[in-house]
Amino acid sequence: MIEITLSTLIHTVSLVVTALLVLLMLFTFRKPRAVSILSPIFSVFFSLLLLGVYWIISGAELRISIALVMISLGGIIGLLLAMSTRLYREGNRVMGKQSWLILLGWGSSLLVTQLLTLTGAALAASIGLMGLVFNTGITLGRDLNLFVRRLRIT
Repeated sequence: MIEITLSTLIHTVSLVVTALLVLLMLFTFRKPRAVSILSPIFSVFFSLLLLGVYWIISGAELRISIALVMISLGGIIGLLLAMSTRLYREGNRVMGKQSWLILLGWGSSLLVTQLLTLTGAALAASIGLMGLVFNTGITLGRDLNLFVRRLRIT
């Protein structure tokens, strides 16, 4: 008989919900949307919050030095990828159409991290966390770039 623990059930439900939300976000992310001065700041805050919460909940271990290298490499890539986002003024608003590849990378790394954590193996969870840290760096780099460019348009 298969024994399903509460932890396994929560991880599985979380994985399915995350997958559905990432798919939904992929459809909405492609459309041009208003880019306020605060939107990159909120994105950075919630990305770091998610990373921190997931790091604590998963119990995965990752050296801070490795995390700093991964987040820095991701940040450099994010800075470059954000150059593909065209910002333009439309009336009183600044609009931007971002690349869905950034969201796809971040969302897939979150799903892979959750899958690896679901295995229960500490090494697998730590490897998955490395991908999430890297892709959080991409988000940080992208949002820093958008924030600076958005300030110039005002």
